[in-house]
Amino acid sequence: MPSPSSEPGRTPRAQLDMLRAMDEHLEAVVALQAGRGVAGLQAVMHDAPARLEPMFPGATDAEGCRWYLLRPAAHCTRQQLDALVQRLQRCADVDAAYLKPRGEPPPAG
Repeated sequence: MPSPSSEPGRTPRAQLDMLRAMDEHLEAVVALQAGRGVAGLQAVMHDAPARLEPMFPGATDAEGCRWYLLRPAAHCTRQQLDALVQRLQRCADVDAAYLKPRGEPPPAG
């Protein structure tokens, strides 16, 4: 990704504002072990500054039902989300948990 000062056509302030906005839209992805449900995550999620939402709402197949997005609350910081993902990674019911890579800004035009 180009540095904020190297992208033509945008002021450094506008570029920094765009990067901050991208950081504010953090999400994480959680994949459960086959045959497990989110009930097993209650101990981790009960006071979490985020909520789990099905990645594929309405999925009926075993693979689609395993995947969830972890959507942080507005007040959730990057550090809090990182810590929550690490706690989820240690849960027996979780196959994988990771921060969703943020998108890249579109190229200047």
